[in-house]
Amino acid sequence: MHQRRESNVARGFTLVELLVVIAIIGVLVALLLPAVQAAREAARRTKCANNLRNLALGAINYHDSKQHFPLPTTNREGTNDDPIRDQRLFSNWAIATLPYIEQQALFGRFQISDVNRLWNPTGVDLNLEPRGQELEVMLCPSDDGQGKRFADSGGNWARGNYGLNGFQFWPNSYLAREAAGDAGVTATDFSKFLDYVIGMGGINGPKMNIKRITDGTTNTIMFAEMRTGLSPRDRRGVWAMGMCGSNFHCRHAYNGVTGPNSCKDGGDDIYGAPNIRDDVGEDTMRMECMHTAEDNSGQSTVRSRHAGGAFIAMADGSVKFVSDFIDGGSVGTGGYLGSNPADVFEQNFGAWQRLNISADGLILGQPES
Repeated sequence: MHQRRESNVARGFTLVELLVVIAIIGVLVALLLPAVQAAREAARRTKCANNLRNLALGAINYHDSKQHFPLPTTNREGTNDDPIRDQRLFSNWAIATLPYIEQQALFGRFQISDVNRLWNPTGVDLNLEPRGQELEVMLCPSDDGQGKRFADSGGNWARGNYGLNGFQFWPNSYLAREAAGDAGVTATDFSKFLDYVIGMGGINGPKMNIKRITDGTTNTIMFAEMRTGLSPRDRRGVWAMGMCGSNFHCRHAYNGVTGPNSCKDGGDDIYGAPNIRDDVGEDTMRMECMHTAEDNSGQSTVRSRHAGGAFIAMADGSVKFVSDFIDGGSVGTGGYLGSNPADVFEQNFGAWQRLNISADGLILGQPES
């Protein structure tokens, strides 16, 4: 009787077994990948919220030092410098806040005065280097603005994702001077509606302090996210550039803008709009919900790369996430919020208007009379 010997030769996988193993690995990877991506986005959202919190605390420290919050942007007082184009760029909230966010050295490198603008189209451009400095606190990691500088207006402008909540009027020089209290401008009906247009200040003024925010700092937006531009000639999201849509928001709760990430055609008015259309085309602008038509920087939309909404920082330093579907009210369109008497009725002011306006007397959640 012969005893069977077991073979010492290792038995390999058959082709069917190998395919089954590969299929199982593929399924596991497919299940794991969304979880990894979700975890990464959660980390990016946390970082983005922390950036906003640090900027808000910097603005609050600025207030403690200067007795008012930093202005959205400034130009030469008493002049008709046009803030909707780039020829008269001076200081703004972001540059003014630098010493209060541990960037004193960078602040010292800017050279801005009544005769020396933020960029100089004819002579030596003294601010070319500092305005190109990328700041981690200015960039949301969910956006793709890092390393992608704005190329026009002298070039070398670093990107940024956070805009000060400015105002709800078309920022031409005459309305800006009237809002700032310039006695050299003939007063119009616009003066009667300032409480319905001001968020955190205007151009040269009014200078907002805690006492003037009568709705309360916990009920008023200080900063809101903004997406960076679609091309190198798109000036949206530029941290050192004091223009609407570049580093502060204006008319973002009015003129048909329905709220964060609004897809309305013309939701942004941006100086250089024809260049953006040439670079990326109308279809791409609409697909990205970043359409712009007006060739003046006079309107912006709060936008982010986060699904479902955008982060905001309140005037008390707290940070919240606002849904794309927040109540945008039922206000009209035109030159400035409040010019149509129907706009100022409480029932037409939705949550979005109430959060953005600092002294309208309408607080989120307040019952309507």
